[in-house]
Formats: sequence, C-alpha cells, structure tokens
Amino acid sequence: MLKIKVANFFLFHIIAIAAGLFPSRSQAWSYADFISCNDLNPNPIISLKVSYGKLVHDSATPYQQIQSLTPQNQEKCPLTSGLAIAPIKFEINLKREKTVEKTPNAICVFAQNIEVLLYYEDPAIYISNEYNYKSCHFSQVLRHFQTHQQINKVSFELALPFIYKAIRESFGNLKAYKAHNNEEVGQASQKLLEYYTAQVATIVNKFEKIRQEKNKKFDELAQKDFLENVCKEYHQYHKDVPVFKDAVQLPIPF
Repeated sequence: MLKIKVANFFLFHIIAIAAGLFPSRSQAWSYADFISCNDLNPNPIISLKVSYGKLVHDSATPYQQIQSLTPQNQEKCPLTSGLAIAPIKFEINLKREKTVEKTPNAICVFAQNIEVLLYYEDPAIYISNEYNYKSCHFSQVLRHFQTHQQINKVSFELALPFIYKAIRESFGNLKAYKAHNNEEVGQASQKLLEYYTAQVATIVNKFEKIRQEKNKKFDELAQKDFLENVCKEYHQYHKDVPVFKDAVQLPIPF
C-alpha cells in the first residue's frame, strides 16, 4: 500500500511539473516568441540629406509684429528690433522594406534603405520696418542677425558628421520588427517609423541646445549698450541721416 501511495505521489508531481512546463493551449508559449530577427538586417543603408534653405531678408515687417513672431523658447537677444529664425525640421522615409517569414507566426519586417531629411525651414532675418535703411541702427541690426544666421549655418555644418554617426548607431539598435501575424505586418512600417522618428528627435533636440548656446554666447559679446553707443557716435557725425522713417511717430527699442 505504501508503495502505491509513493508511486501516486511521484505521479502527481510529475503531472504537476508537466502542467507547469506545458500549460493549456490558451496560455501556451509560442515558439515564435523565441525567434530573433536581429540577424537579418544589422546595417541598413542610411542616407542623410541636408539643406540650409533659402535665407530671406525682411525689412517690411513692423516692430510689434516681429515681437509676435519670436519663438517662446528662443534665447533672449540684446536687440529686440530684429529677429533671426531658422527652425530645424526632419523627415524620415523608409525607401525599401523587406519581409521575411521564419515561421507562420514569426515574420520579420525591416527597412533596408532609410532616407533622413534634415533642414532649416524658411530661415529668415527680420529688421523692423520703422528704421530708415540708411541709418546706423538698420545696419547694426541687420549685421547682428546675419551673424546669428551664420552661427546657425556653421554649427549645422560642423555637427553633421556627429549627427550622422548618432543616427547610424541609434538606428542599428533596432534590427527588425517582429510580427506574429499578417495584421501586425501591416502595422510594421508605422512601428519602424515611430522608432526612427523618436531617435532622430532626440538627436535634433540635443543639437538645438548646442546651437542656442552658441547664439547666446554671441549675444553676450555683442551687448546692447555697445551697439547703441556705436550708432550714437555715428549719428553725431551724420546728423542728416535720420534713425527712423518720417512716418514713425514713436521710436522703437533698439
């Protein structure tokens, strides 16, 4: 009798262990979950296309309107009678995708060619419409914001090798998107694009902070009082050149 009880005890535990390792169909693990897609596309071809855009000079916009154009997160500039804008944008295009079915429930989807467009959108320089274009103030404001745009352009060019390297490394972390059925395959492109977009956004935000810091340092060198004194001295010797246009009734801040 004892032998039967011992046998039944071990049989019970064997069944329990088996039940733990091989659960019911509703909870069964899938062999597809253990399949990796990482070996299929370790190095997608990434092309980075860049553009600074066509710089526009605008001297027809009034001072108050320029103030409304100032981005909220832009660093404070000692000159408020002008503005330099160069918002950086990016686009990602999956130029070539491939699907590999390893098992009926493990389908690997990946991009073989990825195109990243990185550019300044509509860069522009604004100088308040109230200035007489022959005045020292007009020239100083124009030159100041031309320098800001030069900083934007040069910092962009110098950063490109590092941006490209960072994009390659971050994109390489996602080898492929694994789908378990055809419905997920249909969503794969969106999943891939969301991942790549998040990576590029992080890289661009880091560059944006660096660019703003460079512009801030320039503003610290070009103090407002220095610029005002330069123009004050100029107009002492050129009294025939008015600072503002005849139609301007209230002088604007420098």
